[in-house]
Amino acid sequence: MTHKPFHLYKRSTTRKNKFIYYVQFYDEDGNRLTARSTGQNSKAAAETWAYEQLKKGVIVTEKNITFGKYAENWWEWNKCQYVKGKLERGGDSIVVPTYSFLANFSLHN
Repeated sequence: MTHKPFHLYKRSTTRKNKFIYYVQFYDEDGNRLTARSTGQNSKAAAETWAYEQLKKGVIVTEKNITFGKYAENWWEWNKCQYVKGKLERGGDSIVVPTYSFLANFSLHN
């Protein structure tokens, strides 16, 4: 029987009787990666979130990936999930200078 491409588990929060689901994705060798918060408090929502992350390509499961490939779309406003989240929360002051800084380096080496 094959397992899902990730493992979910509950973790308590500082609020009484509240919890958040965390996810660990598997790398190409089947080893669990570092856990990440899904921000979800139901298993179904956490599972949906995890599958969406895989579908978007946000989770890198390759072992021998270059930094250039990993950072390829990192600070691009319309492609990077991190930047989209920052912009939704009004955090554009970090995006512009950081993208400008990163653009000065060759990411494909």
